[in-house]
Amino acid sequence: MNNFIQPNHTSLQQYLRLMIGQQISLLGSFVAQFVIIWWITLIYHNAFYLAFASFLGYGLTLISSLFAGVYVDRYNRKRIILISDTLQALLSLVLIYIFITDSDTIITILVVLAFRGILQGIQQPALWAIVPMMVPEAKLTRVNSLEYLFNGFIALLGPLVAAGLLTVFGLENISWILLIDVITYLISFFPLVLSYIPSLHNDKKVSYWEDFNSGIVFIHETKGLTTLMVIFPFANFLLLPIVALLPLLIVDSHIFNGNQNMLATALILEQIAFILASAIMTMRQWFSKNTNGIIVGLCFWTLGTLIIILGGYNQNSLLLYIGMFISGFTIPITNTSSQTIWQTVVPVDLQGRVTVVRRFFGEGSAPLGFLLSGVLAEIIGSLQVILIGCLVEIVVLIYISLFTNFREIEKVIAKNRISNSLSMA
Repeated sequence: MNNFIQPNHTSLQQYLRLMIGQQISLLGSFVAQFVIIWWITLIYHNAFYLAFASFLGYGLTLISSLFAGVYVDRYNRKRIILISDTLQALLSLVLIYIFITDSDTIITILVVLAFRGILQGIQQPALWAIVPMMVPEAKLTRVNSLEYLFNGFIALLGPLVAAGLLTVFGLENISWILLIDVITYLISFFPLVLSYIPSLHNDKKVSYWEDFNSGIVFIHETKGLTTLMVIFPFANFLLLPIVALLPLLIVDSHIFNGNQNMLATALILEQIAFILASAIMTMRQWFSKNTNGIIVGLCFWTLGTLIIILGGYNQNSLLLYIGMFISGFTIPITNTSSQTIWQTVVPVDLQGRVTVVRRFFGEGSAPLGFLLSGVLAEIIGSLQVILIGCLVEIVVLIYISLFTNFREIEKVIAKNRISNSLSMA
């Protein structure tokens, strides 16, 4: 039997403090990520290296999270977050040492990125799983939107701070810039230690695979969840390669012919749109049905990407900025709608393993997309790869909207709400 303290106002306050601390730590991670990607871009100018760096980060995060999900449902989630976060800070120190000692080869950098990806895969399921434990169901959509709002501010500041530090200190002083990742970890350490996170008491003695399989069974037996889980693999595989290839598109003299300031500007505009959409969603819910939010969001994400492609063919930076703004605006709509569905439908004691299963299938295609796009970009060109992905995504969205049981999940949500109301009465 799994027991936990029901979310209330006090636990919500605890979670908000914890979330703010994690967002501060995330700022340092964004700065470090921007600087390292820019270093790879300028030193090697190779699409495959950029794609492979993204592949390592996403791929190993997904693989490690797949194993971590079961243990997140078994053991102390606060301790898991604390240990994985601390080890990531230590890896940042290792990265600084590598640059100080001039050991900065592409191999050493990729190895460190790989270990960071593994640790992120352990930490993320624990963070996801504590949300429904600490946030009342009525507040889930707004809290999810608030978290995306904070993410947007941090992602906005990250490139801005990174580009500013690169301009002031130069790429040759990258080790000093990376130190900010360690400082932000130290700031986030105290809210995490002082926060009370409820624990699950799991008395079941079952094997890892039995526990893991229970998450898969729940998804399979709940109408609409399997289709919901399938939507995002296609979107991530087809649309996310632009994330890995964007720096190369910008520095290419035949496309945008820009520099780090253009990259920072594009990312900042994307995050401004991200923040705007998140802020609006914290005040009101746009869609009475979250399934509609997912479809509309993915449609406009595809449109934004197409505008970026058009800008690349015409060497028009204005279209790049417009496309990034549209894409950024749709991300909170899509992800918040999806996240709220999963948090509402899945029982708390299954959150860890169900979350990693759907994240594995939902995001597992992204590293493959990164890797394949890097190879194809060297053969047919970056813009052509991204265009093909957009066209296929349009076909996928039409099929899912018209020919699947995707919207059946709304009936499950309505049924659960009625059951909860009767049990409370």
